[in-house]
Amino acid sequence: MKKLAPKILLLLGMLLLQIGLAYAVITFLLPAHPPAAAKQEPQPEKKVAVEPKETTNTAASDTLKETAEEDVSPELLKNAAVLRMDDMIINPAQSGGSRYLLLSIIIYFKGKEAQEQLNLKEPAIYDSINGLIARHTAAWLSDPYNREILREKIKRAVKAETKGTEILKIYFTKFVMQ
Repeated sequence: MKKLAPKILLLLGMLLLQIGLAYAVITFLLPAHPPAAAKQEPQPEKKVAVEPKETTNTAASDTLKETAEEDVSPELLKNAAVLRMDDMIINPAQSGGSRYLLLSIIIYFKGKEAQEQLNLKEPAIYDSINGLIARHTAAWLSDPYNREILREKIKRAVKAETKGTEILKIYFTKFVMQ
């Protein structure tokens, strides 16, 4: 019996070690929400802002807008107003405060004259972006395919805060999910 006791203790120790490792893997390496949570995320808005002068098909105009945004000339960006929002920390929906997104954004607006208005509106824009992102789950935000959708939602929210100031380009300079 005395020879059996150390072996039992060794087996129990190994079992406890394996349980501890399994807990660590589940807690820290796997996503906080099961994949089904991503399916419960609200679908992206299908609304498209159409300017009154447009009479073309909305799908075609969306394609043109995306192409135009990608082809912003360096001269236009050089003469643009810039809003830099560094190190925003946002808690995603349904994370219970255990997850966060560290985000830095640079937004280019048409015309340097918009800079003063942007400086005044920066807190409202920050709050609008924070509220918008906090409505999404960590699983949705972690999906790289949703970045363009998020960029468009941010664009709409910022336009609402700045009374339609034209946005040339939005860059995510830091996007870290923890």
